Amino acid sequence: MLLTSLTTFVGLIPTILDDSVQGQFLIPMAVSLAFGILFSTVITLFLIPSFYLLAESGIDRWKAFWAWYLRKPEARKGGLNFEQVGHG
Repeated sequence: MLLTSLTTFVGLIPTILDDSVQGQFLIPMAVSLAFGILFSTVITLFLIPSFYLLAESGIDRWKAFWAWYLRKPEARKGGLNFEQVGHG
């Protein structure tokens, strides 16, 4: 993906830098295509995996919270249950 994006961007550079009258109407299209490809590559390679990592750790934290919350109140406090010890 990275090499394809880079070669597309590099291939559009001559069109972007063209100064002929015939090529002037293609320059805005080439600029938007080239920088759109670079932007989407950065988003795809860095931002999306970061979101997946955050979502995965968030789900793990959510599960850990509910596992802690749904335990008996004595277990949550960390205190002793006197019925189990034999004093009640």
